[in-house]
Amino acid sequence: MLHDHPSVRPETRSRVRAAIEALGYQPNLAARVLASGSSGAVGILLTAGLSHGMSVAFSALARAVREQGSNVVLATADGSDPASVRRALAHLHGYHVDRIVVLAQRTDVLTVLALEHNEKPVVAVISGTHSFTGFSTLSIDQALGARLATEHLIDLGRRRLVHVSGDLSWQDASERLFAYQSTCADHDLPARWIGTEDWSSASGAAVAERLLATGLPDGIFAANDDIALGICRVLLAAGVRVPDDVAVVGFDDIPQAAWMTPSLSTVAQDFDTLGRTALSMSAELASGRDPRALALEPALIVRESTGGASV
Repeated sequence: MLHDHPSVRPETRSRVRAAIEALGYQPNLAARVLASGSSGAVGILLTAGLSHGMSVAFSALARAVREQGSNVVLATADGSDPASVRRALAHLHGYHVDRIVVLAQRTDVLTVLALEHNEKPVVAVISGTHSFTGFSTLSIDQALGARLATEHLIDLGRRRLVHVSGDLSWQDASERLFAYQSTCADHDLPARWIGTEDWSSASGAAVAERLLATGLPDGIFAANDDIALGICRVLLAAGVRVPDDVAVVGFDDIPQAAWMTPSLSTVAQDFDTLGRTALSMSAELASGRDPRALALEPALIVRESTGGASV
């Protein structure tokens, strides 16, 4: 009766559901495994910290699982440690989950997945295009997003550009840097860039202080919005006009981006769709379809930091 069996009358189902909610019933996965050999759950393997994008994708994925009437079994691992990833996968298999979605930020995780014998369908969410025969991959096209941001600055007439890369151990960062460099080369422009150890506003502020001391560019493409916020704060405090003197573009479209002064132009990624698509791709694999690679498209949002209107 808990799974909408057609033989159960609607009024009976309603009473049972009301009782479940009143009692706070939680399904016993162990009992379900004993009865059917499967928990009916979806395993989620988180191999990195919950950044803005990863947290939204995780929430959307978990919400979609609940909407389908299934349960989530969560495992965590250090994406830079293959043994840690293998232990986490074994943990999920031990719960007899029906399928697994891996949220990754390092390509090392894909290597582990390729070498493992995956007992259940697996979808890996990670930046870049990767094709494997044993599992599907899903991404948001980071290269396209970086090209949109860089070309926007160039279209505005900015020729002295700087890209602030973020943590290059992340696949997202390396994809964005390479696309920025390629786009600058296409326009015969120098591709100056500055690396940071993390993705924080503090790192962005430190880069801005450095640029004030060594010479300002006329356009900055920051690899995420937090870095861009730190850059803008320091530049504005120093009397630099944004966007008149320096135009700034971020990446991710975090909630604060639209509310800062000036509002931040950025590349929006639909992380909610990313999480839901990962679940639907895992269902495809469970139904017998072959693994595939899919990349969703980001969108440029133009706001005041590059001369657009506040949004």
